[in-house]
Amino acid sequence: MSLSDIASIGSLVSGVAVLVSLIYLSLQMKQNTKHTRALIHQGRTEGIADWLNELASDPTLMEIYLRGTAGDQTMSDVEAARFVVVSTARFYSFEDQFYQHSEGLLSEARYAGLVTAAKGSLRYPGSRTTWLLMRGSFESGFQGFMDNILNEVPAEPAASFGEAFKSLSATELLKLKP
Repeated sequence: MSLSDIASIGSLVSGVAVLVSLIYLSLQMKQNTKHTRALIHQGRTEGIADWLNELASDPTLMEIYLRGTAGDQTMSDVEAARFVVVSTARFYSFEDQFYQHSEGLLSEARYAGLVTAAKGSLRYPGSRTTWLLMRGSFESGFQGFMDNILNEVPAEPAASFGEAFKSLSATELLKLKP
């Protein structure tokens, strides 16, 4: 075997090694993308859960949230401010998800959940008012997204969770009777 043959074999082995390295890097990049998305989804879930737990664990805040959502005109300045702050926190969560989706980091299914949540929020007078008060705090792309939803979704009176719960529970309880 000549020196030229050995050099050719070495070149072939080197080429195969480079190809194997590229395949490995490609697999690692895909795995890293999945990991990043999982972390984003986990953070999204934790943020939503924290927001809901904060409301549920503070009866005064929950009352203010329910009254604010309904647009209660008897709220004090402090109560209205608390409602606006809590609602604005939710809008920041929406904004984060909006931009994660635009960067390809949030799946279409989770983005659809964001749209549904934003529509659900912006149908009530207090949430609509909070958006109008605070929209200048957000980037223009997100402003357009929320403004489109605000214009698309008609305002409606805030739902009574107690009445809705009792009505649906009564229906479910009837299914248990023989």
